[in-house]
Amino acid sequence: MKLLPHKSRKTKRGPGATGPQRPGVVPATVGRPGQMGFHHRVDHNKKIVLVADASKFKFEGGMKHYGVPRSSLIGVSGSVPGPAKRLVLLRLSIKGKPIEPPTIAYNSIS
Repeated sequence: MKLLPHKSRKTKRGPGATGPQRPGVVPATVGRPGQMGFHHRVDHNKKIVLVADASKFKFEGGMKHYGVPRSSLIGVSGSVPGPAKRLVLLRLSIKGKPIEPPTIAYNSIS
């Protein structure tokens, strides 16, 4: 989807065309209006680096964009999809080989 030229149609943020005249079916690849948030996203091969209780760490003022954690913490290597405080589901991968647990040499939370 992209913005249409100002003289094209009644709408600015719609598809330019929904498909050919025959067959009278709109293809699944054409963008249609619908929900624009809270999508189900999947990320594979995330390594769990740290599992600890929040009382072991001192957070002065809390973590950035989150606050003071009250329950256990899970450290994941790599980025996590979604905004802050969004529920993230962690599960074992059904693809590939099982990942060996890493050895933790140093950990810094800032």
